[in-house]
Amino acid sequence: MNVSNQFSISSSKLYEWNIDGLSELEILNKIQHMSMVANNYLNENRTHLEAIELMVLGFTRKLLQWWNNCLTEESKEDIRHAVQKDKEGLPIFDESIGNGILDGVNTLIYTIMKHFEGKPSNITSRIYDQLSNLRCRTLGDYRWYEDVFTTRVMHRSDCNSPFWKEKFINGLPILFGEMVKETLGSPLGIIDYDNLTYGDIFSTIRSEGMKMCTDMKIQSQAGKSKAKYEVGTLCT
Repeated sequence: MNVSNQFSISSSKLYEWNIDGLSELEILNKIQHMSMVANNYLNENRTHLEAIELMVLGFTRKLLQWWNNCLTEESKEDIRHAVQKDKEGLPIFDESIGNGILDGVNTLIYTIMKHFEGKPSNITSRIYDQLSNLRCRTLGDYRWYEDVFTTRVMHRSDCNSPFWKEKFINGLPILFGEMVKETLGSPLGIIDYDNLTYGDIFSTIRSEGMKMCTDMKIQSQAGKSKAKYEVGTLCT
């Protein structure tokens, strides 16, 4: 079996898993990748036990130390033989096989998340605080702003709500943000955030930014204007 550490999915590869030195969001992305790979193993007719063993074989450094030293043998067995449970915490049985529905892979992923990142509710709360304080002070920072905002907001289950789309636009420099809202709005000035995708917002921002760049090039004193500073690398 080939060893891979690239972001690709193949049931014939043994993936290396290392979270050392990663930020909180990078760890979340890594765990999402782990979940995709583990479930791909299951889709290729491997058992939960086999999928878990393949995942553990790829653990390195901190993850490997956690598995070897922090978890008891009893905890490992609980993960390997975990079954799905209902809201009351009772096992969910598959009548066709007469046993509980196995859930070892998801239990492994959840246990890793809880140990290294905390409860999902706490993660969501931290991401909310980070997004609420995020601002794009000049358009020279726009590429960074778009990347950071989308990376964080996509970890929330309500990422497509109108609140976050409006929050993204409100985080832009005030005058430029008003231009974007005017373009996105109806003749009455109403923006239909429910049917507006992030792609729609991003393309509108780039379009308005390029218009501003063109206007600045026409103006003879654009090189001295504050607007040029605010647009920055968006024009490049």
